[in-house]
Amino acid sequence: MTDTKRVHFWLPALLLGFWLAVIVGLLSWLLWQNNIDQGRQNRLWLAYYANAVAVNLAQQKAGEPDPEFLRLLNVPGLRQACVYIDHTLSIRIAATAPEACTEKLGEVSPRPAERKGVTLHLPFTTADGHNGMLVLHTDDQRPPILPLAALLALFLVSALAGTILLSRLYLRRQQEFLQAQPLRELKELCQTLYHTQNYRLRAGDYPKTPYKMIARMLNQMLEELQTNENELQEYAVQIQEKNDQLAAQKRLHQDLSQNLQKMFAGASHDLRQPIQAMIIFIGAIKEHATQKQEPLIQKLEQVVDNLNHLFTDLLDISKLESRMTRVPKENLSLQPLLAKIYDEFEALANEKRIELRLYNRDLTVFSNPNMLERIIRNMISNAIRYTRTGGVLIGCRKRHNAVWIEVWDTGRGIPQEKMGEIFNEFVQIKEEDSETNKGVGLGLFIVKRLAQLLDHSIIVTSKLRRGTMFRVVAPSQAQLNITVPEIPQVAVPPPGIASVTMLTPALAQKILLLDDDDEVRHAMEKLLESWHCQVSAWARLEDMEADISQETVADLMISDFQLDTDTNGIQAIETARRRLDRKLPALLITGTQDPELLKRIDASGIPCLRKPVRPAKLRALLQALANPTDS
Repeated sequence: MTDTKRVHFWLPALLLGFWLAVIVGLLSWLLWQNNIDQGRQNRLWLAYYANAVAVNLAQQKAGEPDPEFLRLLNVPGLRQACVYIDHTLSIRIAATAPEACTEKLGEVSPRPAERKGVTLHLPFTTADGHNGMLVLHTDDQRPPILPLAALLALFLVSALAGTILLSRLYLRRQQEFLQAQPLRELKELCQTLYHTQNYRLRAGDYPKTPYKMIARMLNQMLEELQTNENELQEYAVQIQEKNDQLAAQKRLHQDLSQNLQKMFAGASHDLRQPIQAMIIFIGAIKEHATQKQEPLIQKLEQVVDNLNHLFTDLLDISKLESRMTRVPKENLSLQPLLAKIYDEFEALANEKRIELRLYNRDLTVFSNPNMLERIIRNMISNAIRYTRTGGVLIGCRKRHNAVWIEVWDTGRGIPQEKMGEIFNEFVQIKEEDSETNKGVGLGLFIVKRLAQLLDHSIIVTSKLRRGTMFRVVAPSQAQLNITVPEIPQVAVPPPGIASVTMLTPALAQKILLLDDDDEVRHAMEKLLESWHCQVSAWARLEDMEADISQETVADLMISDFQLDTDTNGIQAIETARRRLDRKLPALLITGTQDPELLKRIDASGIPCLRKPVRPAKLRALLQALANPTDS
């Protein structure tokens, strides 16, 4: 403790002790004065009682006073009462003290040291003239001064000691408070920094070394944090600018993608028209081809078929890349789907003289029916295409909460260094002796994109010159009993099986044809005329409406769906039926890919063929419409 602290410690103690001494002295003086006043008051009361007794004794004769009379006197603290007549003891009363009165007035008491209190001598004269003396001894009723003084002294000492102790305790607490004050300030600063993140705050300057060093280090840290915060803000501004640029580029990309999708959707009909015309022309030529011309026509059909597949894949890719919404999914029974796909690919496998086997089970997957069917079709088509000997196996099985759909083949396999490239667009694994008709390399790319949209997994394993396995992993559902409504399908014989002589009698003879594309309309006329049908063709609905009436003979109407901006095939067929005043069998042909338009066509109930239409399929459907009871 330093000298300054000692001064701070003793100064309040001395001041408090001084005032305590003043208070104790004042109390002692008041006690002394009270004692003196009380002794004076006691003597006055004793003189009053003694005077009353003397008056009573003066009224009596010398031998008449009664000692009992004296006992009735209410003298406070009476110890002894003596009555002397002519200096001789006449009456003696000992109230509270054992000492006896002397026999003669003026003799010394045998125990003078023990006579303490107040003694009063009061002379009187009896009624018969004798001299008397009344002597009263009483206790001193005043409190003793010495014990009180000792008690006050003890109180003073205790108060001083308590003052010193309290002063020391107060000083110690004050020192602790002063020592802890910087820590509290630093704690409050840290809490403020935690809640406000304001790095511009600073700690105060403290004179002591530990707190000064802590405050200095904290201020340095805050300066670094503030510097970093400023840099982060600058980076945030730069990042925000980059994000704005990326957002603008993303919006531009989305606009371009949407415009591209709209362009593909709007131009789908126009782009399919030349392919449709080529297919119909080839079908018409094939009806009159010679045996030497048949190989060339088959080659031409193959080229057009490849062109059609390429065009379809490109449209599918454009739709996949521009898809922004979530794909709808449902519980799908896998068994009828695989059976349907197997029936369609069995003829292709037999044509290549390989075996196609199906291991089918009653399983359920949670997926989109059309997209999952496209994935499986592409995998099977790819497996058959690259398999020369052996066969292809289609199977499905359940593993935990997933369903595995697998396609195994015994083809040439895929080299390990090429495994990462097979799902890229326009990529094909070619060999020296590979066939020319292998597609354009978009099948597996479409499989990958469809699987990504469905959240399905694609797993590929392959051994070179041994075969390849493609596996689709789709989520399974507990609900297995799913009833799939049967969709009535028109039986369409495969191309080349049905002969002209067998189908010609069942075809409609009088056909109304409406198509705004001149090439397609002329090609369709030639094809129908080659089937010995009478065709009335128009390019505009107004021309057809002006030419037909109730007297017009017609067995069937074929109309393109997209005629012009204000008219469609459904309206044209309704107009023809209204002009003919009967429900004329009709057929729609369209190249649109718009889902809304396709739903509208389905809702109309009119049969529809999607472009490009193969002549054999068109002929089979015309036969079904001409003979509804048989179909």
